[in-house]
Amino acid sequence: MLRTLSSLARLVTLVLIAHLPEALAQGIPPPFSISFDFRNGALGWEAGFADYPPATNKEDLYGLRAEIRNLPPELGVNGTGFYIQGINRSDDLFMFMKRRLDSRDGIVAGH
Repeated sequence: MLRTLSSLARLVTLVLIAHLPEALAQGIPPPFSISFDFRNGALGWEAGFADYPPATNKEDLYGLRAEIRNLPPELGVNGTGFYIQGINRSDDLFMFMKRRLDSRDGIVAGH
């Protein structure tokens, strides 16, 4: 799954780069990347879950969990990451992370 998401991210990046000259000509700002280092906690990121029956004991039945954890040893890197998990019993469990971005992140309204 991680490999598929990584491949998808590369494909999206390639598509964005391919259309960059056209976007710039239309006044659309170029894409950029922001990195977050979770060694200092969640940094304002929050996990969310949606599309599961509300009457269930969601923590037990769906195994919903979100937390800062040490990176797995097989990565060969020390540090922590934001861990999010769920068991997709309803075939449409949606897991996401959210955080408001602002000028400190390089996001400026109207630009």
